Amino acid sequence: MKNMPNFFFLLSILCFFSCQKDLTGVSKKPGTDTTTNSIISTNSQSAHIKNPITATPVVKYKATAPIALTNVHDITISYDSITGGSRACISLTNCRNIHITHCKLLNGSSFGVWTEGCVNIKVDSSYFYRVSSGVFAYSSQTIQVIANQFKNMQGPYPYGQFVQFNHVSGAGNCFINNRGDNVSGHSNAEDDVNVNASNGVATSPIMISGNWIRGGTSKTGGGIVLGDNGGSYQTAQNNILVNTAAYGIGIADGTNMQIIGNKIYGVQTPVSNVGIAVQDYYGIGCAMNTITGNYVNWTNSAGVRNDGWNANNCGIVTGWANNTWNANITASILPAVIITYK
Repeated sequence: MKNMPNFFFLLSILCFFSCQKDLTGVSKKPGTDTTTNSIISTNSQSAHIKNPITATPVVKYKATAPIALTNVHDITISYDSITGGSRACISLTNCRNIHITHCKLLNGSSFGVWTEGCVNIKVDSSYFYRVSSGVFAYSSQTIQVIANQFKNMQGPYPYGQFVQFNHVSGAGNCFINNRGDNVSGHSNAEDDVNVNASNGVATSPIMISGNWIRGGTSKTGGGIVLGDNGGSYQTAQNNILVNTAAYGIGIADGTNMQIIGNKIYGVQTPVSNVGIAVQDYYGIGCAMNTITGNYVNWTNSAGVRNDGWNANNCGIVTGWANNTWNANITASILPAVIITYK
């Protein structure tokens, strides 16, 4: 583990945390077409979720046009196969109590699911393939993304995430037990998971937990970034990451961030940089953060082991000495095939 970076590494670390800007008013907001043939029910209570981490349900999907809803509440969207094209597959504005389950969201230059000004949106047991970003939640609350599969996000920068929480706030926001795979030559991903200017609460941090994440080729992106443009109460816990481009998991700013019990492996590539990094990049205020119990084995682009880097401008990082650097792990911490939807 290197305590201080060389010039090349410093240049890279300054780049990779700058990838996600405030996207308020971005031009790629989905269209407002409200045409839909979706299967929608008024029952907002979700059934037991079969997590595709263990099994992929055998179901019959119905081809459906992109869905755009405004001021809608208490519905379920299920068993739809939606090709997005230039629009988001599903766009929700000022909606609440929406359950998106067992859908395929495919082949678009916009998002799989977009939310703006929404409350209590659950997306589970669905498949995202070749969209700009999977789930993009803006200025929303209680966004739950659970047991989905994501393959080959297309970007381009500043998009390209499996999920981005952007100005999300309050309790109950999570990205849990998902699988994501960005295959080199078939994807244009940025950060796999990005938490931007978002605030959980002490009793319910924004939780990024139990996910399997692999792949990426971006020089400025990587696995999971907390505190992008600041924020508070965000946790990345018990995730497994393999070869996620420039970095594994990072804290870019903010307070009460936690990186706990993750396994992070990165082989030498032209863009690989560091396994875990913490830095007050934006100067907003970085303090009271915890990084502990992680297993890291990461090699940078120069072929040098670079498991962790602390810029020493975030105050005392609790637990830094309690990580296993140079851990005895390999890419086999994830199975060869992690995406089972087709």
